[in-house]
Amino acid sequence: YYGFETICTVRNREEGGRFLGDEEIRKKILLEVAPMASYVDLEYEAFSNQEDFVNKIRSSGAKLIFSRHYFAKHPSSEELISILNGMIRVADIAKIVTTPQRLSEATSLLALYKNEWAIGRLIAFCLGDAWAITRVLSVLLGAPFTYSYFDEEVIAPGQLSYQEMLNEL
Repeated sequence: YYGFETICTVRNREEGGRFLGDEEIRKKILLEVAPMASYVDLEYEAFSNQEDFVNKIRSSGAKLIFSRHYFAKHPSSEELISILNGMIRVADIAKIVTTPQRLSEATSLLALYKNEWAIGRLIAFCLGDAWAITRVLSVLLGAPFTYSYFDEEVIAPGQLSYQEMLNEL
């Protein structure tokens, strides 16, 4: 054991993933792998009103991450707080990822770590190569973990390799 957490997600295309199948098949896959995962990462928009499904994931022993990805914009601080309040009422961890156009937008996202509940329960960083440092800063500000890749294939814009992440941290 090297301190790794296993996170299962089956993200559909609309949420930036690669899954093209039927929604019921996606849910079935998630339920089948949940007992082997430390966390199951679910899209907040898709699953926030599916209490029965969320309870089945929890009963598997996995903890729950609610995610919200903003690929084309950076929402207002008020919108971010509203979304996070909904997420944190149900999930163990709230993950919010934005695509800022300006430094002030990136810093407003990182400022969310000032919230009393955020330490250990919030993962917030920015997408894009220009904002890769926010992935490192998120851990330094209190995120329980961050995301990196092992192979040659970057999964998300701005993602660092495992070795790069270790070097930066």
